[in-house]
Amino acid sequence: MASAAPFCEHRQVAVDLAERATELRALDHALDAAVAGEGSVVLVSGEAGIGKSSVLRSFLRAAGGRARSFVGACDDLLTPRAFGPLRDIGRQTGGALAAALAGDDRESVFAAVLDVLAQAPTVCAVEDAHWADEATLDVLRHVGRRIVDLPAVLVITYRDDELGAGHAPCSRCSVRSRRPRPAGWCWAACRRPRWPE
Repeated sequence: MASAAPFCEHRQVAVDLAERATELRALDHALDAAVAGEGSVVLVSGEAGIGKSSVLRSFLRAAGGRARSFVGACDDLLTPRAFGPLRDIGRQTGGALAAALAGDDRESVFAAVLDVLAQAPTVCAVEDAHWADEATLDVLRHVGRRIVDLPAVLVITYRDDELGAGHAPCSRCSVRSRRPRPAGWCWAACRRPRWPE
């Protein structure tokens, strides 16, 4: 009987991801466009535990042969790490991004992130952006305005139920405001499925 639990857990994950076909398709279309040279930002939102990270991991596994990928995470800290997820990514990429983050020049960080994304094709993910620090949010906004000309997909996951008024990534990245979304921005919301009664 001990083997039943892992089987059930595995089966539940498969069922959950099958219910996320729309979100996975949106990510896959964004990658297709990036491979063709047209980048985008994909926002994956939803409440805690809804499956945002599972969707991202599944997408990254499927994209493995078509793009290089880097993932960084924002942490639930009293004082968020400046450029927290970018420091994670800098450890993966090394080079100019790691060097820029070691310095104190914000413009160098902006340029280094764009350089990482300019190397074709690239998927860069920032998880839990609802905990992002202001410096990270500035980079996301900076990249978001320029990504359409890059062979890259920037995936940002966040809990939409934990965002206060004026909090990021939505308001800071001009995504859920009354202004039109910038070119290259997409929103894939994870919602709980509605079961037939």
